Amino acid sequence: MATLVYGFIAVFVILRLATGWWQALIVFCTGVLVLTVAFSRMYLGAHYLSDVLGAMAAGVGWLAICLISVETFRRRLMMAHRNPGPANIPLSTMQESKRSEAKGNGN
Repeated sequence: MATLVYGFIAVFVILRLATGWWQALIVFCTGVLVLTVAFSRMYLGAHYLSDVLGAMAAGVGWLAICLISVETFRRRLMMAHRNPGPANIPLSTMQESKRSEAKGNGN
């Protein structure tokens, strides 16, 4: 859970605020924070090493899926706003209208 939460916060800060070497510092601090939480869970006896590593792997995987989904949605939304043309018209209909324009019918 810490991997996912702190990962989202780090990505948000990197994309919105950070430039240059601050990005590397944010990634480093996030990694240290996640490892500190993981070590504390093992030290307190709440989890075994395998539990912590599995949760970290699941968190990284889920973070990647969420970030890819958000980026895909954002790109599609931007493309829809840039090109508000006939996105839902079947290709065959568009080809027929181009053929009729080429013949000079112009309907």
